Amino acid sequence: MDTSEQYIKMSDCEEIQEHMWRFGDYYIDKMEHIYIHSEAEMWLLHKCRDNDGGKMPIWLPRQDQLQEMVWDKLGDYCTNKISSLSWGVYSFYLHNEESPIPDSMEQLWLAFVLKERWNKTWDGEKWE
Repeated sequence: MDTSEQYIKMSDCEEIQEHMWRFGDYYIDKMEHIYIHSEAEMWLLHKCRDNDGGKMPIWLPRQDQLQEMVWDKLGDYCTNKISSLSWGVYSFYLHNEESPIPDSMEQLWLAFVLKERWNKTWDGEKWE
């Protein structure tokens, strides 16, 4: 799981952050990692928000969650959905000259999702 400052910055956008909390999610608050797998940790997440003036911790999506976001947008480029996902992100990576080269698979998938769903590209600092 990418917890780099770059991935945190990339994930901190309204398109991604409107996600509903689920067990198994990964959040970061003041550089402390919170992995939700129990009701107690869900409570802790709310507590972090309350202690931070109402600012929500940043959700860091996993690769499988990012793939779910584009699953329906890809169509069937290939014989099945997995091949379509692979072909879509591969094609994006090869032809993506607008964004810096990602440092992790999470960054690559996040850039692919933002491009496919919201037509946004990462300039190294913000989504445009």
